[in-house]
Amino acid sequence: MAGIFELKQTMSEEKLMTKILDELAQAQQAWQDGREGRARVNARRAVGLAVRISKKAGVQNGFGKNAVTDLRRLVMDENNPHHVRLLAMKLVARENDPVARTQDPHGDALQLIRWLLPDFPT
Repeated sequence: MAGIFELKQTMSEEKLMTKILDELAQAQQAWQDGREGRARVNARRAVGLAVRISKKAGVQNGFGKNAVTDLRRLVMDENNPHHVRLLAMKLVARENDPVARTQDPHGDALQLIRWLLPDFPT
């Protein structure tokens, strides 16, 4: 079965934006339902999709393979602002690391997306 990122390669920017909003909504709902793991997955997907259309982190720089890899690259890139690196780190932290992992996947993803896509709708 093709991964989400393989399927999204042919999507238009408008459809990607719609999918980002959908993933964010799913992340928020999952969190409210007490499904932390699912919320983190949806939040990571939303950021990964935003990376695909961002001018700040283009596929030409090795981004776009998958959401976790993209988030790790955001963490490792010392040219990124500290808050961006921290938000990305929180989204990729393992579930068994309660100190490092995000306590607000939707909010953290939204902040990263707004950094990647300054014109992202609110």
